[in-house]
Order: sequence, then C-alpha cells, then structure tokens
Amino acid sequence: MMSQHQTARKFRVKVTFIEVYEETVRDLLNTSNFKEELITLEDKHGSLFISGLEEIECQTVSEVFNWLQFGMSNKQVSWVTLQQRSNYCHSVFTLILEQEWIANGGVHHLHSKAQFTDLAGSEHIILPICLDQTWRQERSFDFPNTQSLLTRILKVSY
Repeated sequence: MMSQHQTARKFRVKVTFIEVYEETVRDLLNTSNFKEELITLEDKHGSLFISGLEEIECQTVSEVFNWLQFGMSNKQVSWVTLQQRSNYCHSVFTLILEQEWIANGGVHHLHSKAQFTDLAGSEHIILPICLDQTWRQERSFDFPNTQSLLTRILKVSY
C-alpha cells in the first residue's frame, strides 16, 4: 500500500542504436544524420556523452523491437563493406529506463541502462575457447580493457 507521501512511479523507455568503427560513431536510428559522424565528449568525471545521438521514446515492447530491427537494417547499408564490418564494426543497442516518483516531499529520479553489444570479430576469439575445454580450464580469459572509444562507451556497464 502506498503511503500519503508517496506517488506511483512514472516510467519512460528510450532506445539508442550506434555503430562504432575504429574511433567513429554513427546513429543507426537517425537516417537523416546517418552519414554524419557523431561527436563524443567526456566530462571531468570520465562519463562519455555522444552529441547528436537520438534517443527514441517507446510506448510498447513491440516499438522497442521495431527500432532494433530498423537499426539492424541500417547496418546493412553502412559506410563499411560487409567484409570490414565482420572484423571491425561494433554495434551497441541501448535500452534506457527512466523512473520518476514523489516520496517524502521530494521528486526522485532513477536512470538505468542496459547495453546489448555486438563485438565485431569476437567470434574469432571465442570459438577456439569454446572448442578447447583444456584451454579454458588452464587459463582465465578476459577481454582486453583498453581506452578505445568502444570501451569508453561501455564503461557504464562495468
């Protein structure tokens, strides 16, 4: 039961979908700006902001999947050839959940993200590991944590 000092939460769901090629970012959901490179900025705390990235609000789960499919279809006509994409072009689909509620006389906000990432070329790393059980038992496997644009984008995930 909700107390007198608390209101129901309001939810907003948004999605973004980017493609990362070397140190270049492109918006897969905004076809009017697709050919333009987005600008990445970092604040004094090391948080990354992608200027010009469109966040699309969704009302239903079907809308989320429609935007995912739309972005995937835009990968097909990307600026990189299919051969290059297989080895170098990563993509990140982000689901953003914003919550707002009033409790104890104040407005509260909670901002959550789930990032789904296609790491291009990672199948060449993972496949031998899956096939060779001894390798996995004798060594631990970690993805390299470099300061590339992709790892800075994914930094909020770890």
